[in-house]
Amino acid sequence: MSSPIERSLKIELRLPSSHPQLLEGLETWLRLGLISDAQVRQICQQSLVCQLVLQPITQPESEIASATSNPVAALAVDRNPPQKMRSPNLIARILESLQAELSVRWLLFLGVFLVVVSSGVLAATQWQRFPAFGQYGVLFAYTLSFWGLSFWAGKQPNLRLTAQTLLIVTLLLMPVNFWAMDSFSLWKNPYDWIAIAIACPTLTAITILLCQNRLFVTNSPLGKLPLINILGLSYLHWGWKLPGFPLIAVYLATVGTTLITVHRHHSRIPFRNADDRRVGLGITLPALVVVYGLAVVLVRAIFVVRIDITQLGLAIGICGWLVTWLAQSGRRLGRLESNSTPQLPWEVLGGILLFIGWLVSVEPSPWQAIAVSGLSLWFFSRRLQEYVTHTSLLAIFAISLQMVWLGWRLVPVGLQEWAIAVGTKLTHSQHTP
Repeated sequence: MSSPIERSLKIELRLPSSHPQLLEGLETWLRLGLISDAQVRQICQQSLVCQLVLQPITQPESEIASATSNPVAALAVDRNPPQKMRSPNLIARILESLQAELSVRWLLFLGVFLVVVSSGVLAATQWQRFPAFGQYGVLFAYTLSFWGLSFWAGKQPNLRLTAQTLLIVTLLLMPVNFWAMDSFSLWKNPYDWIAIAIACPTLTAITILLCQNRLFVTNSPLGKLPLINILGLSYLHWGWKLPGFPLIAVYLATVGTTLITVHRHHSRIPFRNADDRRVGLGITLPALVVVYGLAVVLVRAIFVVRIDITQLGLAIGICGWLVTWLAQSGRRLGRLESNSTPQLPWEVLGGILLFIGWLVSVEPSPWQAIAVSGLSLWFFSRRLQEYVTHTSLLAIFAISLQMVWLGWRLVPVGLQEWAIAVGTKLTHSQHTP
């Protein structure tokens, strides 16, 4: 009697590869002997394998042995989702926050500041033994050193932030150099003239090169007017020993800077390039350098030369208006580029300067206070166009009211008495003039 013919049964199943019980079913079939180990491996290789990134992770020998003996279980383990990493503890979070706050740029600025201050303290002990050109030579050597380091770091691909920081420090030292040349009176003898003849062309050339550097403006070099503005704020430090010239230099700096900045805006050439990076709270690098140069002129006039601050009320008000204008222009430009940048601190600083300019001139010089009040009206009217708030409306009303009072103070006393007498006669109010 012949043995019955064994027939194989073909079963075709269509299951999703992400079915949660698929691997368990294959393991059950393997345990029951309905499917072989080779067939399980073939199914897994064809349908259940994805590309993995291998990492050098040490695996215990017990897990390796179990995976080798039971491939279905190993695949089931691999398909499990990875566990989430534990959140760091409080100390780790504090350290990460502190590391984020202490950026590389501010550490570089701190290092540069410490080097300059420590060297200045060391030189101060023997300062009087040096002639005037030798004393200025220390500052000139510092400036050349920072420029040379910024030039070298700019050639290194991994020192871009360091190069930009040194570039900014070099630009910030430019007005200080011209201030020092004027303070040391380097035109008194021929030896000092040699120092001026070397320093002036060198510093001018360095300023031009730095303003054309792509670390300063990333798209294209600055135009002629901003470059003239930056150089002018440095050269205006000369001649302050002449009578009356410090006051003229302050108003030339403030009015000239404001006109150049506004002219570039209305010429559709904003004081930044299309992709020029912003620094700090939205102010661009060229604008920051100009504001710094303007601040140096004011600081020297008020605290060093001791000009009567009541004569500088309008200049302080113009500086405050310029800061608010830059902040408002930067906010509108950021809104157009869908890149909102915080401008409130700069507007607050500009508002404080406007108030100081009005305060120091309201009593001795009403016409300066009227001019500062007009700048304040412009500032609050622009804010009212962007944000309709009761504060802006109240400020506009108060400023307009006190401008009437300031205008009445400008009228001569005799004309005031005549106007009061005529008004009293016309209104028949002799008893209540």
